[in-house]
Amino acid sequence: MLFVNDPKMHPMQLFLRNMLQDVTKMRRDDMGDAMLAELSQTYPDGLKMASVIITMVPIMLVYPFLQKYFAAGVTLGAVKE
Repeated sequence: MLFVNDPKMHPMQLFLRNMLQDVTKMRRDDMGDAMLAELSQTYPDGLKMASVIITMVPIMLVYPFLQKYFAAGVTLGAVKE
């Protein structure tokens, strides 16, 4: 985060964090204090949960193909001679 200046090279987690901050800031600027108190947790929390799902999907798609290597590494490290 600190050393990468090119936005194209930022990791997905940083992109999702910046998106969440932008949406939260935009909603604060657009709403009055009364509406903000009522709706402040609904939309950002939904966006957080959607970003968690978006982050998990690639890992869940790749893991079944690499599972045998993880299992082999765990058993190899557990065997003591």
